[in-house]
Amino acid sequence: MVSLYFHIPFCHSKCPYCHFYTLKSTPSLQTLFSKALFKEFEQKKHLLFGKSITSIYFGGGTPTQMPSAFYAQLLDLITQNCTIDNTCEITIEANPEDLTKEYAQHLSTSRIHRISFGVQAFQPHLLNLLGRRAHKNTCIEAIDIAYTSNIHNISIDLMYEVPNQTVLDFQQSLQHIQTLPITHISIYNLTFEPNTPFKKRETHLAPLLPKESETIKMLACLQNLSHMGFKRYEISAFAKPGFESKHNLGYWTARPFLGFGPSAFSYWNSIRFKNENHLINYCKNIENNRPTIDFSELLEKEARIKELLAVQLRTLDGVNLNQFKAQHGSLSKELHGTIQQLIDQNLLEHSDRLKLTEKGLDFYDSVAQAII
Repeated sequence: MVSLYFHIPFCHSKCPYCHFYTLKSTPSLQTLFSKALFKEFEQKKHLLFGKSITSIYFGGGTPTQMPSAFYAQLLDLITQNCTIDNTCEITIEANPEDLTKEYAQHLSTSRIHRISFGVQAFQPHLLNLLGRRAHKNTCIEAIDIAYTSNIHNISIDLMYEVPNQTVLDFQQSLQHIQTLPITHISIYNLTFEPNTPFKKRETHLAPLLPKESETIKMLACLQNLSHMGFKRYEISAFAKPGFESKHNLGYWTARPFLGFGPSAFSYWNSIRFKNENHLINYCKNIENNRPTIDFSELLEKEARIKELLAVQLRTLDGVNLNQFKAQHGSLSKELHGTIQQLIDQNLLEHSDRLKLTEKGLDFYDSVAQAII
């Protein structure tokens, strides 16, 4: 089983916290990008022979900046050249303000049956601070449009630890979920990423962040999601039964994936590599059959085992160590010692599987750092 990721770099405007490669869309850039992306797929499709595709993900950027016909054509090309699993999950990211009824219906007929909305918050003062163009009612309307267009697998992103955010704000955002046909939620804390406007304003914004006691209360609110039918299956993700993100689980379990488009990452034959972060250069190199990769890394066996173990521990199911060793190799004496220390600190537990404890969920970064 393998996955495909397509990076659509266009955005109407860039949010001040975003560190992904994006640029403003124009018709000429869309045409240039579309031609290059289709050709890149043609160049790489031989790698997919004999493989079964279990998930396809259109991320960005804002994929809904591209015409819906683009996705119908691209999925037709993939279907004609590859084996797609009967249960293949096909996801598109969207901003709520971009989605129209007609566009959503076109996506549905193109076999895109999962949509992920970048909601982030429902409060006007937080949406304005985060540079989001959608208002609360726009978000609610977009979710309804998707559902009535036969896209019933609907995910939203929500943020916590946002400047000027209160515990009540976060509680109210979670309460909205109860009344909407949402099947999946990703919860992220705001981080000040390098080379972003928020990073430049960190000195001003940091004093406005919720206090630690308030953040603890926000995280405690997540327990209410279980009463709404959601189960936590990964550190930052909650889903109703059967709606776990197949694509994201692939990242945590080292499933091979190919990335297409500028800045897209791939993980193939244990090698991690990335396309260049420049649309024009990417398109020129694709057109002239030149390499587009600007980063490639093959980890040494021990480093790879440590990283894979740390990443897989993000899932609440944890790791079956016997299966892990059979697939990736034995653990070093040093790594066994680290695991035992984390168990002694009540950050990990091990019965039939190695997994995070309740305490470990709150200190995952420390667990991962110790392992890697």
